[in-house]
Amino acid sequence: MSDTRRVLIAGAEAVGAHPARAGQALRFEPTPLLLGFVLGPMMEANLRRAMILSRGDPTVFLREPISLALLVLTGLLLAAILLLTVRRNRERVFAE
Repeated sequence: MSDTRRVLIAGAEAVGAHPARAGQALRFEPTPLLLGFVLGPMMEANLRRAMILSRGDPTVFLREPISLALLVLTGLLLAAILLLTVRRNRERVFAE
């Protein structure tokens, strides 16, 4: 087992031992972390499968209409979240 994997396992164990307390200390919710741990390996396996089927061509995600629509939707949602966060922080800074 590599050193990197050992460090990742130790960190996950430290956070996973008391996720609610770790979430309060680091100010994040434990639920998305748990979803990431559960869905991450599945997503990685499916990405690997798609890359094998497309013979390593990543543009397959841009050529297929469903994957392109999901990528665009994801980009729009990320942009909206970023803009709302920036706007909220600007209002708070300029209010002071």
